[in-house]
Amino acid sequence: PPQIIGVPPPPLPRCFAPTARAAMIRTVACVMAVLPGFTLGVQPTPPPLQTVMLNADNPANTLFHVHPYWTSEDHKHLNQRVVMRYVERNGDNLKWAGPWRGVKPIVMAAVQQNGNALFHAPDEFKRDKSVVMACVEQNKQEGGSCLHFAHSDLQKDKEFVLGVVKGDANALLHASPELLDDRDFMLNAVKTNGLAFNVASSISSKHTADTQIVLAALEQVARAWHHRWQVADVQGQLTMRKGLPRIQTPLLYAAQELQTDGAFVLDAVRVNGLALRDVAQVAKDICNVDIVIAAILQNPVAVDFVDPVAFGEAPGLQQWKNEPAVRTVVSDIRENGLSVARAHQATHRRP
Repeated sequence: PPQIIGVPPPPLPRCFAPTARAAMIRTVACVMAVLPGFTLGVQPTPPPLQTVMLNADNPANTLFHVHPYWTSEDHKHLNQRVVMRYVERNGDNLKWAGPWRGVKPIVMAAVQQNGNALFHAPDEFKRDKSVVMACVEQNKQEGGSCLHFAHSDLQKDKEFVLGVVKGDANALLHASPELLDDRDFMLNAVKTNGLAFNVASSISSKHTADTQIVLAALEQVARAWHHRWQVADVQGQLTMRKGLPRIQTPLLYAAQELQTDGAFVLDAVRVNGLALRDVAQVAKDICNVDIVIAAILQNPVAVDFVDPVAFGEAPGLQQWKNEPAVRTVVSDIRENGLSVARAHQATHRRP
């Protein structure tokens, strides 16, 4: 056709290419260039430090989303501040801390915020007693789980495991089997935390027939609960009845031969009167007046297993409530009210 002189040809589209392959590549590049998050191999300009530090206060922002400029080993003093800020807000950020996972202050800050962050720490810190104990202190209710993340060397360390068991008896679930077979260790463990016997018996029955270990566990549990009740009573937060359903004494986990031994059961309730409930469950036939009175004298809460009228409905050894000696003790406790501390004082003043 004839050319019109002086009129330029129309411009080619931006994504035009002479071949199909080039057209496809050019089209994809054009689309990615306008989508957020795509940089085509070019890192975006790092945000200012103030913005990065403020973003740490938002739980949705993690180190994973931080520009590499602020997490690399360059500018060490400045970048350590950034990583520290993030792990202090959320210990799980340790998993994205990269080379900073090898810096002890960073690891300590992470486990102090979230004990489970120990899982992401290098092995050298799982051997470090101070780091693991920081994890235990952070997980006061479930500190024993920190021993699961600890190195096997610490799981075999007697003194260290005893320190963890003091706060959480479940630590024995992650201790070395060699320690659980060690009688001296188990005796020290139950003297530290009587509930350790309950945990150990679920793993192995080796020490469940050891009278010294069972009695030591019963005595420690009695002291711990008595102290807790006294403190709560002073604060006006707890009465006998409220604390009762949460109690499980080590007698329930002892060997059957001990649970059915009348002489041993008498010794057991003399150190922990609450063991009377376990007697009612596993060996009611061997119970007698001496056992009932000994239990109530040690801990007035045990009367609830004998006379449900005293503190409300509760199953127990009700056939003993009409015994004169038992009725006298129950009467004294009724007159002194439900206060745990007052009931203990009134009972122990008896001739």
